[in-house]
Amino acid sequence: MRQFYMDLADWVESVNLNSQTLSESDYWDYVIMSCGELEVKYKRNQLVVDVLVAHLKFLDKGRG
Repeated sequence: MRQFYMDLADWVESVNLNSQTLSESDYWDYVIMSCGELEVKYKRNQLVVDVLVAHLKFLDKGRG
């Protein structure tokens, strides 16, 4: 799981950077696509899914 948290940190940083340059629609496309890639990479491990869902909810709340 250590690698997941390192990948998660990279993902969060990437999402933050892309939020400054992408349109709203492109931003969410990027977030969903990249989140899905992490989910698949970690074989839909339930902890991974739960952490990603929590981050998506946080992002949605912050953008809304």
